[in-house]
Amino acid sequence: MDILAITIPIFMFVAMGYLLKQKKIIRAETRIFLSRLVYYFAFPLLVFRSIVSFDFASTFRLNLVAHNVIVTCIVFIITFAAAFLIRDIRKRGAFHMSCFRTNQGYMGLPVVYGFYGDAAMSRAAVINGFDSPLVIILSVLALELFGGKGQANVVVSSSKSPAGNIGEKLKAFITNPFILASMLGLALSYFKVPVLQIKILDEFLSVAGGMALPLALISIGCSIEAVHLKKNLKLVLQATFVKLLAMPSIAFIFAWFVFNFRGVDLGMSVILTSMPSSVSSYVMAFEMGADEELSAAIIGITTLVSVVTISMIQYLLKLHFI
Repeated sequence: MDILAITIPIFMFVAMGYLLKQKKIIRAETRIFLSRLVYYFAFPLLVFRSIVSFDFASTFRLNLVAHNVIVTCIVFIITFAAAFLIRDIRKRGAFHMSCFRTNQGYMGLPVVYGFYGDAAMSRAAVINGFDSPLVIILSVLALELFGGKGQANVVVSSSKSPAGNIGEKLKAFITNPFILASMLGLALSYFKVPVLQIKILDEFLSVAGGMALPLALISIGCSIEAVHLKKNLKLVLQATFVKLLAMPSIAFIFAWFVFNFRGVDLGMSVILTSMPSSVSSYVMAFEMGADEELSAAIIGITTLVSVVTISMIQYLLKLHFI
């Protein structure tokens, strides 16, 4: 499969956002509006629909799901510890989230389909169905622990008790639109509520969710500045290494030695973890007070470099293991 067919449209939307900002068609207040529209409306509905649209019972494979969850949690823990080495707390959250959040839905499923066919993609879809709520929970948790709504919240007010601050963090976590969409989607999917059989609702969710990716990519383009990329180059390169090389390596080690995956299951489980950082990381970083400029830079660079790394990983898997 030609990975360029997936990555080029991504860069076209990012470039569109950058050019619209340069031409002053999109200004700062417009970018804020777009990000909030995506954060509170479009992306939660996209997440909800993606979870309720798959029949987990028919294609569920516990070992494949467990492998993906374990790899994600390992990278979460390692990069959470590493993030404390970063002085700027807003950069900690953006860096950390960009390292373990993978674009398994928009890029992962088409790539798996191209490499391994329909059967593999159906399994990958179920994996993504479980991965989506997991990474959302971990992302909100990380961003809340690293300051939540930004630098101003790092210093705790003396008028509030530690219990009060924990309560605020917990409330913010539970009421996060991504968390609400994930939990509702999982509940409806578990009880097999035929939400998408209601044609009007299905069409509404489809159109609303379809807004998410292009608007998020345009917002990312509006945030890109060469000076910001240069300023954050070290963190961008570190995140790129973790996301595109370290995470797939961990996935391969567990797949081959612990879960004894072979053939298509091995390839699919590794390829899914080799995708670039999720576009929704930028939206969450922007709205939850993390460094959205760093997040945008990591998404752009990992998406660009992934054209090479995914092809390389697939070549090595085919040559030696599949």
